[in-house]
Amino acid sequence: MVNLRELLCCARRLHPDLQSRVKPDTLKRYKSALDSFVNYAQLRQHVSLETPEDLDLLVMEYRTENDLSKSNHSLLLAALEFFMPNLKGKLVITKEAVKGRQNSEPIRHTIPLPNNIAHLFAAHFASSGNARLGAAILAQLGTGLRPSELLGIRKEHVHVPLRSSEPVCVALAIEFSTKIKREQFVQIDFEEDPSVHRLFCLVFGATDENQFLFPFSYRIYNKAFSSAEEHFGLALGLTAHSGRTGFATGKIMQNCDPKRVQRQGRWISESSFNTYIDVMGCLHAQAQIASGELAHSARWCQEHIWAYIREDTLDAKQQSAGFSRTNARLSLQREPRLVGTGTRRPVSTSASSVERTTIHHPDDSANQNHNLREQAFEAAQRQLDRSRNSGSNTTLKGRGRGQLVRRR
Repeated sequence: MVNLRELLCCARRLHPDLQSRVKPDTLKRYKSALDSFVNYAQLRQHVSLETPEDLDLLVMEYRTENDLSKSNHSLLLAALEFFMPNLKGKLVITKEAVKGRQNSEPIRHTIPLPNNIAHLFAAHFASSGNARLGAAILAQLGTGLRPSELLGIRKEHVHVPLRSSEPVCVALAIEFSTKIKREQFVQIDFEEDPSVHRLFCLVFGATDENQFLFPFSYRIYNKAFSSAEEHFGLALGLTAHSGRTGFATGKIMQNCDPKRVQRQGRWISESSFNTYIDVMGCLHAQAQIASGELAHSARWCQEHIWAYIREDTLDAKQQSAGFSRTNARLSLQREPRLVGTGTRRPVSTSASSVERTTIHHPDDSANQNHNLREQAFEAAQRQLDRSRNSGSNTTLKGRGRGQLVRRR
């Protein structure tokens, strides 16, 4: 029988046809997991790897000595079966151990993104010069797209009709297949989701040919949520998948038909769809906003979101210069700016920062925008006065999901 250690060492010379079964990033992760295990196996000269059972026991020994996490344990199993398909179904002990860890270790479900927090974050990024990042958050919440699907959309993948009453169609899985292994699409109806329809039309019109609608990497998109939480003093634990979870949860909270929501979100099974529904988590996140000083800011952003997401703020060249698919750093803090008449005031990182930067652009046409700015500034000043009178560093905690810190 061929020594399995030799097969492990030669796994990196896998045939290109077999390598193309997974995405390049997944293949890289498989190789990294396998390399660590190969180095461990080579140090144990006394161990015989003549049968799959011998390899199975060695994997368990490697998992115990290196204290592998559940995800790395599952990754190693998948890597072994990927590089050596003849081992599928033969690593029985390892597979059963992974199942046991799934039952014994707590499951960390994705925290859903509520609608008011999504608009608050979108306005924050638009005020920081990253309007496309804010538009991506709203687009995912309105369509339930997976992060990989959202960030893979190019202009030619979107069909915008001549008449606004017709639906916008977004083709998915053009470059990589989806879970059902075929091309899919999302339709955005104007009557059902007018704001999402308008959003895609704006982003489409501001995007150059053959360019991504949202030109940044998954790492940037995922990091944006933690950066926004830090900016507003929140600790919810939102991630790049929170928009998809927020889509499912929000639809259920609106008493939509679950079967229709599952079909819209393209969940294959009902069990996988149910894991994305977290009504209590969504209510908890909303309660943290309502109980703090961000409630007025969130309402303001929802009512005036199109003052932030505009064709000029979505300029393709400006956004491309601010993002890179290999650069994961974000600059979210703003420099001091002029507010009102002639007096320079620093832009605060408190709850009222959004109101101070609401609609401030050179081409404000009429007194309406000026009045909106004055109302926003007055409301922000009242909030700051109330926070000074009530004291500082007040901490609100809730059911173990995070905390909200009120700032002066």
